[in-house]
Amino acid sequence: MKVKLIFLLFFINKIASSSSSSLIKLNPWVYEERIMLYDILINSTKIEIFGNGNLNNCFQGYKLQLGWQKETGRSMIIKSNISVNSWFGSINYYESVIPFISAMNLGMVPEIEIINIGDDRYCTNYSECDKELIEPWDEYFQYLIKIKNEKYSDQNQQQLLKFNWNGHMKSIEIGMKSFQDNLKYLSKNERQFSTGFAHFVNIISLINFNTNYTQILPIFKALPPRMLTNSDYPPIYKGFTNTQNVYTLSVLSINQMYQNQMIWNYFMTLLKKKMENETCRNLLNQEIINFTKHPESTLIQLLFKLLTNCN
Repeated sequence: MKVKLIFLLFFINKIASSSSSSLIKLNPWVYEERIMLYDILINSTKIEIFGNGNLNNCFQGYKLQLGWQKETGRSMIIKSNISVNSWFGSINYYESVIPFISAMNLGMVPEIEIINIGDDRYCTNYSECDKELIEPWDEYFQYLIKIKNEKYSDQNQQQLLKFNWNGHMKSIEIGMKSFQDNLKYLSKNERQFSTGFAHFVNIISLINFNTNYTQILPIFKALPPRMLTNSDYPPIYKGFTNTQNVYTLSVLSINQMYQNQMIWNYFMTLLKKKMENETCRNLLNQEIINFTKHPESTLIQLLFKLLTNCN
């Protein structure tokens, strides 16, 4: 009820300020309006498979991520505006606006006008968007339409997550190439954490980790509560909880492993192979959830141990 009231007030305000156009205008560089995109997506894709309260909706985790980026300074917000120089904020454009445009093209969300800032990297309507970037999102929403009236089944759940991860990872892949220059605005430690975080997301994508509210909330509570500086030295970071320390070290160790492509490729090949086994996939999903609550070693150490013992 509260969310619906927010929607109503938001649209009344937008209609009042949009006298020259029949479409409501939305600026995705204003933090509150980008969050609104997620709210609309979540509420417009409420189907039975997402359960009571829609908390199992894949985009719940995306919304939590954007909140974490704002709270930790990674969106580089000035007067409510997400900076185009923000590495996280720019890649998140591909994880919020692009899926919204895809859903809008398929008639799943209300049609709105997305404000264009004059940079070709940030498309604002379907015809402008890179097909390689947006088509995986089309497949996700098309599958969601297909199963919207079906009862919950693990097969539908796993397939839906797979399509969502395809869109998510394509957004990150193209985003990392498009916004490479934004890394120069970060400290060396924060650059290593940021790219390590992208590789961490790649890992959990392979195990088809559910980005619902329940599973993602503990992860963002475990991630660093601020940006890293060049004055930060492992293994203890000032102001971090023990869990945040271990998670930060885990992300940095993932980034370090990625630098050695031989080891990284071996690890990813092994992970993909093991994920063909449903028992192994379920085990790794559960162990990542347990790790977030009670981390005892780095995530890489845990994963290697599990992968070598899982048959």
